[in-house]
Amino acid sequence: MSIDGKTKELIASDGSMSVSQPIPLVARARPPISAYMCDYTKKWAELKMTNAYYGLGTGSAVKAGTIAKIRVVALEYRVHPWFGNTGASAYTSTPIARWLGSWEGKRIVGEMKVESDGSAAMLVPPRTPLYFQLIDTGGCLVQTVRSWCTLQPGEKWACYGCHEDKNIAPPPVLNPIASEPKELNAFYNVKDDYFSFPRYIQPLLNEHCVSCHGASSPDGGLDLTGTTFWTGTLTSDNDNNTACKNWSKAYYNLSTGLKGFTTKGKYVTISGFDVNAQAEGLKPNSTGSGKSPLITKLKGGHVKGLPREVIDKFAAWIDLAVCYSGYYTEGMKPSDSAAYEKRWQSTLGVERALEDKNIQEFIAAGQWGNVAVKPDGKSAGGALSSKKQLFSIRFALDGRKLIANIPCEGTLTLLDLSGRQIMVHTFTRDAVKNGASVMLRGIGLTRGLYVVKFIGADVTNQRTIT
Repeated sequence: MSIDGKTKELIASDGSMSVSQPIPLVARARPPISAYMCDYTKKWAELKMTNAYYGLGTGSAVKAGTIAKIRVVALEYRVHPWFGNTGASAYTSTPIARWLGSWEGKRIVGEMKVESDGSAAMLVPPRTPLYFQLIDTGGCLVQTVRSWCTLQPGEKWACYGCHEDKNIAPPPVLNPIASEPKELNAFYNVKDDYFSFPRYIQPLLNEHCVSCHGASSPDGGLDLTGTTFWTGTLTSDNDNNTACKNWSKAYYNLSTGLKGFTTKGKYVTISGFDVNAQAEGLKPNSTGSGKSPLITKLKGGHVKGLPREVIDKFAAWIDLAVCYSGYYTEGMKPSDSAAYEKRWQSTLGVERALEDKNIQEFIAAGQWGNVAVKPDGKSAGGALSSKKQLFSIRFALDGRKLIANIPCEGTLTLLDLSGRQIMVHTFTRDAVKNGASVMLRGIGLTRGLYVVKFIGADVTNQRTIT
């Protein structure tokens, strides 16, 4: 079609579907380019949440002040082909839990306090599949994310709330309490470790429970010992007899009732879903440890003087969907474990080694070329005077660069009007000497106003640039 719309030529047509994909062939403005947010020399990525109490996932159903922390959980990939499965419909291959329990090996990376205004800011490990859980003041699950994300080193990711409506602008928050990301706090002695029933739950049972719930005449017929058995001795595939695992009596008995298509057992209620049901939002405080009879019983004083740490660990086990194995090989036969590790090394191990090599080469090549400092004064800003300079900055359309004069050692921060940090760069005394010109390349920002802050040894300044 010509630009005036008078001349048209039919290229293709279809009576049952649209084949239109109009592409303008005239000159047009260069579209905005997203800024490069990654720096592969960084150890962490940054994650911020403005208000955990806002959105469809919490909203009016969760009262302010009831969310204590956000738990960060890492997922571990499994290799194919698998070793065993949980049987029945939509089974889990190389299982770490019984039917409808957790599908993946999980590590509690750590936790971060949720402030009184619902905000949280944390440093998280990059290149790692992560998902998140909101935990209440009693240590129980409020809400759990049903997907996962992976951030790259130096990447900054922010969300406003818990599944906020994408068609509604959330209320502005100028200064959330949690604005500076911090390292995560360890979940007791589970320090970035796979959460394993034998390692973290069975010792608690041995100390506080097996005196009454031992193998010989246990109270209520509930055997909570760590005695293991091969799942092949179970009576049906619906009861996980094909799992190819050694499970313990305590694990099997505490998770009893989790079979068929129910996630409500006799002692635990987990955040699983009927695999045949339609996808729908998970209502807050509707499942997990807070709805489990086991936690209700423990909090009700079933064991006198039980430490808070013990209850919190039982709650975490339930909220991670009753993992038995921390890692996929735990509970396997030695021959299966060795075969699994061999497959891992030949697949994921090779891929990760190649990725690490590529990243190191990328770093050595200068990454994105975001920052280039020329203290000799021969940069795009022209020759520098030996006299002391003032801080200045401008945006150059040619190449979409920020060009700044840096008068002394200090830190330059670029922010948008919401306060989100887009870039931070620190200049040393040797780099700037008597004044340096710096080009920040590849910024690729959308049109608008931005704030630049420079905090230096001799000069502190803030500018708004267009």
